[in-house]
Amino acid sequence: MKSKGTVEYMIEFRLKSLSELNAFEAEYIGAGLESNGPTVTYPLFRMLNAISEGLMIAVLLLISILAVLIAFLCIRFTLIARIEEDAREIGIMKAIGLRISDMKKLYLGKYAVIAGAGSGIGWGVSAVLEDRVIGNIRLTMGESATAASARMWGAAAVLFVFAAVIAYVNHVLNRFRKIPAAQAIRFGTVAEKTQV
Repeated sequence: MKSKGTVEYMIEFRLKSLSELNAFEAEYIGAGLESNGPTVTYPLFRMLNAISEGLMIAVLLLISILAVLIAFLCIRFTLIARIEEDAREIGIMKAIGLRISDMKKLYLGKYAVIAGAGSGIGWGVSAVLEDRVIGNIRLTMGESATAASARMWGAAAVLFVFAAVIAYVNHVLNRFRKIPAAQAIRFGTVAEKTQV
């Protein structure tokens, strides 16, 4: 095989200071040492790793968005079923003159506690699994100089999802306005309006 091709050398260097990478490469070429193979430098390794890790981050982000959308659907169906079950009590509260905002606060408090517990557990699990998920990124890309701000952005994202859940629950609870008190007390159900 030697007579059919050319000899290719695989020479590898690891520098302690990356700031001297270009100077080292220039000195190596200037010395006339073997260089007939492809040159793969540290920035190229970082770019390849960034592409693969970026795809993983994009997949995780897509899964997170889908999970939040599914959670919103579950919240909607749960609230609608709960309102249907409590139709008689809601009708009585409306009949005795309780304001819609006060009725919404009764339901909103319970769902705020559930959303807060879920957000806290999710943030705690993410803190525990952080090293496993981004350990390879730290290995190839190095430690982040803004680790504290990353944690702040993570906490801000958790608070944003919590606020979005509360706002969505508040929006779904606007169905209280459509419940006629007399019909809810008499039949114990909420009749949907049909358009002809």
